[in-house]
Amino acid sequence: MSANAGHPIALARRCLILVLLLMLVTPVFAVKALRQREIVDVQKFPWSSVGKVTSSGEHCTGVVIGTDRFLTAAHCLYMPRTGHFLLPESVNILLGYRKGDYHAHGIGSHYIVPPGFVPSLYDYPPNPTNYFTAARNDWAIVYTAEPFPSDIKPLQLTSTEPLQGTAVEMGGYPAESLYALTADKHCQITHFSPDDTLVAQNCITHSGDSGGPLLRADDESVIVGLQVLGYSSLVQLREQSKEGGVAVSAAKIAKFLNPEAGGYYNK
Repeated sequence: MSANAGHPIALARRCLILVLLLMLVTPVFAVKALRQREIVDVQKFPWSSVGKVTSSGEHCTGVVIGTDRFLTAAHCLYMPRTGHFLLPESVNILLGYRKGDYHAHGIGSHYIVPPGFVPSLYDYPPNPTNYFTAARNDWAIVYTAEPFPSDIKPLQLTSTEPLQGTAVEMGGYPAESLYALTADKHCQITHFSPDDTLVAQNCITHSGDSGGPLLRADDESVIVGLQVLGYSSLVQLREQSKEGGVAVSAAKIAKFLNPEAGGYYNK
C-alpha cells in the first residue's frame, strides 16, 4: 500500500471509483420492470420515527435516535448562500407528516456536527473528489427543546458494519413527494469506501432524501447508514427508477459518539 493510501483525497478517489462502477452496472436493470418507491405508513414503526426536516426553506429527512434527538445530514443545516450554519431554533422535524398534517413537531435547541465536515467541498461546480471527501463527515445530531411523545420509538445505530449484499430499506421525503414519506424496500448494500466510512446502495434515491436512514431489511429498528448523496446531481427528479446513492456508515457515527471508543461526543 502506498504512503498516501490513507489520505482523505486518496480515499475519496477510490470511493468514487466504486460508485462509478455502481453506475456502470445500473443500466442492466433496464430490462426489468421499473421499480418504484412506495408510500409508507407514517403511523407505524419504524417509519413513525422518520420525519421531514425543514429549515429556512430547505427540505431534508431525519430519523429519531433518542427521546430528544434526531439524526440528519450536516449539509441540511448549512446555508451556502450565507456561508453559515443555521440557528438551532430554525431547524424543525415533523414526525408522522403527510399532506400537511403531522403527529409530532420537534424544534432544535442545539446540535453537533463533526469537526471534519467541510461544507465548502460541496460548492458549485460539482467536484466528485470533493463531494466524497465531504460526505465522510456529513451528519449531524439535533437536540430538541422538548422530548418527543412517548409513543415515538428511537431507532438504533448499528455497532457493526453490514456485509456487502445486505438487504436494506431506505426512506425519505424526496423533492417529488414532499408531502408523503416514501421508501424503497427492495435494495441492498453494494460497495464500501476503503475506510468503510461510506456505504454505497442501489436504492431509488432522490433530492430530499438526505438525512434519511438506511435500515436493515431483517430488523427495521437498526440504522446501518445515513443517506447523504444521490445517484447523480444530473438526475431529473421525476425519474423515479434511478437507483444508487451513498450513505455515511452508522457504525462510524456510533463510534464517533462513544467516548470510550475514542469519539468526540460532548453534549
